[in-house]
Order: sequence, then structure tokens, then C-alpha cells
Amino acid sequence: MISNKINNFIDVPFPSKGQEWQTKRSELISEFITSERQFAQHLYHFINDYQVALEDAQKRNLIRQMPPVTTELFSKIQPIYQVTLMLLTDLNEVVLRSPNVAWDPATARIGASLVQLNSRITTVYSNYAVTYTEGMNALQQLFESEPNINLAILQSQENVGITIFECLQAPMSHISLITDYELMLLEVTPREHNDRENLVSAYISTLPIAKTFHSLLVKQDLLTLDKFNAQYPQFGLSNQC
Repeated sequence: MISNKINNFIDVPFPSKGQEWQTKRSELISEFITSERQFAQHLYHFINDYQVALEDAQKRNLIRQMPPVTTELFSKIQPIYQVTLMLLTDLNEVVLRSPNVAWDPATARIGASLVQLNSRITTVYSNYAVTYTEGMNALQQLFESEPNINLAILQSQENVGITIFECLQAPMSHISLITDYELMLLEVTPREHNDRENLVSAYISTLPIAKTFHSLLVKQDLLTLDKFNAQYPQFGLSNQC
């Protein structure tokens, strides 16, 4: 694998001469689509399991009303879910339309779908990020003060398989996952491949967003650690980096 620098700082790899890339590229495209489907399923279950269960518990006065900032955070999951469904539709159509893909899956051109995704990321994911830290903190405080809330979502957690906090964190870490796949695909996409130009464009556009979202997640983790330290100082944990 070889790389060249674009914009003087971004390394964009490509296969070395003679490197076998077709099999790995086919596998990565399949893995990426599967990963997006799983992400969409988690968002779907958040909307139709966790959110419904919490709304029902509030109507029955089992728990107090959600903090407005948490309600706002919840409302921003639906647009991300819709964007993910659009990406999956694009990917499935593009893979089927790609020349020779029936007998050579490595020819699939998914870069255009990823470029298109970037314009959608700029709006829906950024809107989500603006509310993320405050909304998560308010939800955490609600869990600490409402003994019935865990019971209210118990069945939902069994259905979904991940916690409500993991569901809400998923969009924040998802951009980095997309960037990782773009990078791995570039490693097995030769410079003469018809998908190369769009993949490079998508990667360059997504990388700064992924870094920003990663920083927000680290900040949230440090806030959680500070809170844990205040409650359990005997463990001697530190957020000094």
C-alpha cells in the first residue's frame, strides 16, 4: 500500500503495483453496507422502542417529563435515520448499476453515494452534535433521580440489545466509522479505478467532521469521568491527559 498527500496534510493511500485488491475491496463494500444496516436498525429501535416506552411512562406519570434539551436531542435521531436509509438505498442501487458488478463486485462505484452523504451530514449530524452534550447530561441526571426509568425501558433494552445511551452515542461515533471505511477502501482502490475520484473527495470532506465529532465524544467522556471522580474519589481516577 502506498499513499500520497493531498492538501499537504491528508494521506490518501492506494494499492501498490501488483497488489491484489479486488477481493478485499468487494469484502469491504459488503461489510460497509452491513454496518450501515445495523446502524439503521439501532436508530429504528431507539425511535420505536426506547422513545415510545419513555413517552408512555410519562403519560402514565411513572416518570417526570423529559428535560426539553433531551427531548430536542431525541427529535434529531429521526433525520439521521432518514439520511441512513437514503444512503442504503443509494448504495444498493449503485452496486446493482455498476458495470460488470455481477461477476466482479470490486468494480462497484460507491464513492458518489458517499460524496452525496457528506452534504446531508453537514446538516443533520451537525444539528445533533449541537444538542448532544447538554441533552446527554440532562438524561443522565434524570436516570439518577428517577428510580422508575430503568424499569420503564427494560423491555426496550432487551429488544434493542444496546443501552439507550449507546443508541444516542452511535451517531456521534458513526462519522468516524464511515471515515475508517473510506480510508480502507482507498487502500484497495487503484488510482485508475472509476470510483477513485469520488472516494478521495468523500474522504477529504468527511475526515475533518469525524475529528470534530471525536473531540466532542472525548469531552463528554471526560465530563463523565469528572462526575465519577467526585462521587468516588477513593478510586483515584484522573482525567488528566
